Amino acid sequence: MVNAVISLHALAPVIPPLPRTLIADDDPDIIAALQLLLKSEGYEPKTVSSPAAVLEAIKCSQFDVVLIDLNYARDTTSGREGLDLISRIHALDPLLPIVVMTAWGTVDLAVEAMRRGVCDFVQKPWNNPRLLQTLRKQVRHARARRNAPTIDPRTPARWRYRCARATPAVRTGAVPDRRPPASARA
Repeated sequence: MVNAVISLHALAPVIPPLPRTLIADDDPDIIAALQLLLKSEGYEPKTVSSPAAVLEAIKCSQFDVVLIDLNYARDTTSGREGLDLISRIHALDPLLPIVVMTAWGTVDLAVEAMRRGVCDFVQKPWNNPRLLQTLRKQVRHARARRNAPTIDPRTPARWRYRCARATPAVRTGAVPDRRPPASARA
């Protein structure tokens, strides 16, 4: 008979943390609906109601995705507040995916938002399955980017692919990849 002890620490990497989502909208009903939807789908939502609160939340915590409205001031439909917020979010965390929502969407506004680096544009009222699919995709991509190996920019381009597939020590730069290029190994 073999006695086995399983450590919870050994299981930790197998169970991914809940996707942390920052939701920003000035309408409390929208926030409540999104929070209810995301919690029921296994997300950990944090909600805020102003651009300043978005920036403060990002400074204090790490999120997998941000879902922001483009308009915060009463009777404003231009999207300028949200567009300005996109640049400020990217300045704090360039890898954080941003999904924008608005009830006042136009093609020009969507193009401008994408040009500024948002990952997706959702029109209100939203379709729950499509919104969830969009958020899942962005969480998956964000986690992959954050966990991607870093390659020294001084590495010659012809070696980068090989380095990215090398051992973890080589990928992180702890041990330099000293192998010659394939053409020199013949």
